[in-house]
Amino acid sequence: MLRRSIRLFVICGSVTLVSATGDEVSLTTSRDNTLYESGNGARSNGSGAHFFVGNNDDGGTRRGLVMFDVGSVIPAGATINSVSLRLRMTQTKAGNQQINLHRALSSWGEGASNAGLSQDGGGAPSEPGDATWRHRFYTTDFWQNAGGDHANTVSASTFVGGFNFFTWPSTPEFVADVQQWIDDPSSNHGWLIRGNEFSDQTAKRFACREHPNASFHPLLTIDFTPPAPTPGDGDGDGDVDLQDIDRFFICFTGPSPDGGLSAGCQSYDLNSDGDVDFADYGEMQLAFTGP
Repeated sequence: MLRRSIRLFVICGSVTLVSATGDEVSLTTSRDNTLYESGNGARSNGSGAHFFVGNNDDGGTRRGLVMFDVGSVIPAGATINSVSLRLRMTQTKAGNQQINLHRALSSWGEGASNAGLSQDGGGAPSEPGDATWRHRFYTTDFWQNAGGDHANTVSASTFVGGFNFFTWPSTPEFVADVQQWIDDPSSNHGWLIRGNEFSDQTAKRFACREHPNASFHPLLTIDFTPPAPTPGDGDGDGDVDLQDIDRFFICFTGPSPDGGLSAGCQSYDLNSDGDVDFADYGEMQLAFTGP
């Protein structure tokens, strides 16, 4: 089968099409933040350039949150085949540390807090809408569990060392997360990222979507199989409707310059005999009205 590839980057809410040839997409976060361990939820970094995981010098825990708008680039009904995540680690005092991704179970926010480009391990004062250690959305909505609601199952894991790019490879759990979000978009709350929380000085800092170097932005790559086309849905909108009826009759009555079906008419040759004719008309009726 001819393999196609689509490569998309979603940056700060906009979508930029880099190349359009098929069934693989790459996109950056639509939202990211850090949960700074705190009894009152006073610190966050919603609009900052980094997020943190692991424990700082004093044993204070940091957890990352990342979310990707997968439904904007993958059609409903698609089958997810593989998923991988690439992050850029930009600061650490620690050696190799295992970093785990867990599916987030509740919605959360990204406010205007910004701890800057350096010395941002302590975060900034929380702003309205920020996710914090206590809040999903500061100051009104709380996590059920302080530190973020997440699945106990690890979706993906890798060891992170020094300054470099690191990739979390595909796993059945990783695939299942994205498949769930395609099947039920309302369940997409992204992943909560945890590092080594058992020792001090294990923290890792990662670039997020606001980082000034776009090549450092998080990158989620998904390989998928599109859903089978609906017979008679020539315009590809997922429904056989009046627009398809109009297109069908253009193909039915209009001559083809090269003696064959034009690309726009092939979808209406429902019996695959090389022509849009009366046999297809009956099939089109059924597709439009139902048997």
